[in-house]
Amino acid sequence: MKQVIRKRATLRQVADQAQVSTATVSRVLSGADPVAADKAERVRAAAALLNYEPNRFASGLRRNRTGNIGLILPGFTNDFFFQLIAQSVEVGREEGYSVLVTGSEDPEDEAQNLIKSQLVDGILIVAAHTSNQSAVLNESPVPIVGFDRAPFERNYPLVHVDNEHGGWEVTRYLLDTGARTVAHIAGPSEVLASARRQAGYERALLESGLSVDDRLIVTGDFTSEAGHAAARQLLQSSGKPVDAIFAANDLMAIGAMRAASELGMAIPEELVVVGFDGITSGNFTVPGLTTYVQPIAKMARLAMLRLIESIDNPENQRNREQIMVNGDLIVRESSSTRD
Repeated sequence: MKQVIRKRATLRQVADQAQVSTATVSRVLSGADPVAADKAERVRAAAALLNYEPNRFASGLRRNRTGNIGLILPGFTNDFFFQLIAQSVEVGREEGYSVLVTGSEDPEDEAQNLIKSQLVDGILIVAAHTSNQSAVLNESPVPIVGFDRAPFERNYPLVHVDNEHGGWEVTRYLLDTGARTVAHIAGPSEVLASARRQAGYERALLESGLSVDDRLIVTGDFTSEAGHAAARQLLQSSGKPVDAIFAANDLMAIGAMRAASELGMAIPEELVVVGFDGITSGNFTVPGLTTYVQPIAKMARLAMLRLIESIDNPENQRNREQIMVNGDLIVRESSSTRD
């Protein structure tokens, strides 16, 4: 049977169907200028009837749009970022945008380069651990949305998990399952997400009638090497019998597990370890890593749609809005309930 290839409807066909000019069709579909309500209704009905798809590239040129969104990461260190990339590209494709992905040790500097290049209509950015260029982002002429973490001083929307609740839930779980001395490997103090996770840890301790002991909090930089060094310090030099570690991300938790193994400590019999993020490699550690999972796909979709909204409505660009979602505690063998 011969396949029939249906031609795309043209602007002229929509105009003829709606009994208006092609200029009127363009104004209605682009939203550039007001059009009488009855004409606008006829145009939209005709476009729907003919399944008309505007030429996004051409309309983008007319509106000084590139059709590109920049996604800037602080590197490609784990599959947290790969999941973000995959979902961002999917949403971009659905909404008619290409996503330009770049990794840099200095995401803010990379953002400045992208802005100067005029290659993108907006930027989705995961800030660096230390961000001293927030002014670059706050004064950006193109819309910006932050993902997961951002400097304390920002002037753009941020999509993130409820980090304080996550830190509280992990610590509460450890205490409820028998831990007596819960240590925390924190992320960089200048990163908002790190500070909130630590705040949740401290709140859970205080609500349980326990004091916050600075000797039980060691700061790392979200790498497994930092987690390894911090765990050795906590287990050997804190002066406290640590029996549980809550690490502010999974990579540091994995490093902590390696340190415990080197010191001859059995997990979870002698030491319980819990991470934060839900990276895939946590499924394959031995024992499997208990972690607080961030719904990365959901967060990425929310962030991309919020960014596209800002592109379409520039007046919403300067907005310190926080879009928060809840995560889930996934229990694996690194924290089996004690007898």
